[in-house]
Amino acid sequence: AEMRQLSSEEITEEKLRRVAGTRDLGSVTRLEFVVDSGRQGTVEVLGSIMPGLHDLCLDGSRLSSLRDLGTMLRKLTVLSLADAGLEDLDGVSALPSLRELRLRRNKVRDLTPLCTNETLQVLDLGDNRVCEVDSLGILATCPALYSLCLAGNPLHGALTKKASMPQVAHDLFGGNRSAILPGPS
Repeated sequence: AEMRQLSSEEITEEKLRRVAGTRDLGSVTRLEFVVDSGRQGTVEVLGSIMPGLHDLCLDGSRLSSLRDLGTMLRKLTVLSLADAGLEDLDGVSALPSLRELRLRRNKVRDLTPLCTNETLQVLDLGDNRVCEVDSLGILATCPALYSLCLAGNPLHGALTKKASMPQVAHDLFGGNRSAILPGPS
């Protein structure tokens, strides 16, 4: 699929029709494009214009926060924001159906907003800035989470001081889930 970049102007229905390749935006279930919320303002219009959106890929975009997505993406199950400059996960609670969250190569440190997330199954935080072992305990409050990637985060030094990688993975997931934790440097 061709990645389309919206110009620096405001996001409009007509522009979204061009990106989605259809006039019927209500029927769109997957959308992939690049946006800069600093220049184009919030992308929160997506939820009201595309109420059936299930899969949103904004890799390479610039978002100051997940709050930029607004509160109307109620059916969104997959969100990919690789290389988006995200520093935190504030606003994730406004995505009640989210099952997959892919946030490779961002600047996320704090996992607290994920606390007690009932629907999240897959979390990819590879190459972020998660460094506190204690923050991993928050993920244990996500009952559906079965796949976690933390490769490339500065956790390794902290893990070797507090607990081994296999022990942390076992504590988080028991024996039936997969975790990719940072390896030795």
